[in-house]
Amino acid sequence: MKTEKPLPGVYKQPRKIQGQRKPRMHWLVALGRDANGQQRWASHSDIAAANAERQLHLNTVQTEGESRHLLTSQQRADAVSALEALKDYPDATLVEAATYYRENCLAFKRGKKIAELVDEFIEEQKQLSDNRPTTIIDLRHRLKPIKVRWGNRLACDVSVEDAKQWHREMVSQGKSKSGRKHHLAKASSFFRWAHANGYANKNPFDPKAVKRPSDKRDKETEFLKKGGAGRTYVAGVR
Repeated sequence: MKTEKPLPGVYKQPRKIQGQRKPRMHWLVALGRDANGQQRWASHSDIAAANAERQLHLNTVQTEGESRHLLTSQQRADAVSALEALKDYPDATLVEAATYYRENCLAFKRGKKIAELVDEFIEEQKQLSDNRPTTIIDLRHRLKPIKVRWGNRLACDVSVEDAKQWHREMVSQGKSKSGRKHHLAKASSFFRWAHANGYANKNPFDPKAVKRPSDKRDKETEFLKKGGAGRTYVAGVR
């Protein structure tokens, strides 16, 4: 009759029994560690039962390990997007990026998305006595693109590169320097408020990061269109 061999993690150990001269052999089965890091064991009097429990434990561990990789399609797409975003940073790993996000973003308030925060910000501005109705109308107009672009995102998710990309798109769309300057300024005001209220860890529209266009040329063009140069010349002749 062929002797059954113990699986890895099954150990033979003698056990002394009271009243018997020879120790009785039994089998210890390693069952991993508990939540406190302590090794768990099971004991069986025969090797078949010990091997069966060890195999059951191994199957359970394998199943649990595989279930951790059963991501949804959106989670997989997000992971691919994250890797794509990191391609210009060869020294950064996805784990490091996720750790940074956890430590620098998850610590902030999570309940409200940008669309809701923009409305809340505008409502607060309406309460200020020095803000005229036309000022609020302009503020709502300037912040509308933010709601459209990032309304479903958290304020801490918007990066400086996101802000620069929006500015580049405004340039390609032919928006005036003055218009772009006002959009960026209002966006900066909103994200400063979000930062101050614990919804973001930075202001991605900080002027030091996203340079404001100079609207000097726009003002000169408007002046010339209105005949300002002619009036100046005539005034000079007089």
